Amino acid sequence: MTSEGTITSTSWSDYPTPDAMQKYLTLLLQMAAVLVWTIPDAATDKPVTAEVVLFHIAKSNNRNRVEYAARVQPDCRFDHEQPLTVYWRRLEKGPDVTRPLKWVEEKFAYGIDLRHQSDERLEFTIAADDTRPVTVTTTRNDDGQCQVRAWLNSLEAPGVTDHAFVKLKSRKLMFPKIYWVDLYTTRPDGARICERVTERGEPGEPCPSPALRAPPLTSD
Repeated sequence: MTSEGTITSTSWSDYPTPDAMQKYLTLLLQMAAVLVWTIPDAATDKPVTAEVVLFHIAKSNNRNRVEYAARVQPDCRFDHEQPLTVYWRRLEKGPDVTRPLKWVEEKFAYGIDLRHQSDERLEFTIAADDTRPVTVTTTRNDDGQCQVRAWLNSLEAPGVTDHAFVKLKSRKLMFPKIYWVDLYTTRPDGARICERVTERGEPGEPCPSPALRAPPLTSD
């Protein structure tokens, strides 16, 4: 679960251009994903809405990242009032420091449009690419635990998408320049895949070296 974060000021480095955002978010959503997290059955605990992070977007100029999370109730149903949340995790300030999206970020880049909502199914799109819906579902497994799954449109074979890592250069009084985007996916056979997307938005080449592959970021 996320805690209430500190509202902090933002900088130009947090604002990729709409065109650049279109490129790397489009390709992020093309990567297939079946993301599964387990929420313990809270029938005997006090009712608390859990926030399950689906994926995040990280960047090279600092450790701050955008997280997309589903809000699930103890009965394994999505929260009716706010089933999804998107926010900055300001790791440069601390592991529990977050802030909501600014208007321009929500409008042109990271914001979501919830197109379908039921107790056990959501469908939404991201502002930078409203042509590829993301479907999120909740189900009970055989052990009675709640599982949250998110499906993204497939580019090749299905896999679990960890995150996107954006290599960029900050520029004073200007939007940052994006050089490339690395997309991290784990295939069903356990193979770890890193695919590099060029500045032109063309997918298809592996990351050049394991040394250049950024590991999944954690908040601890």
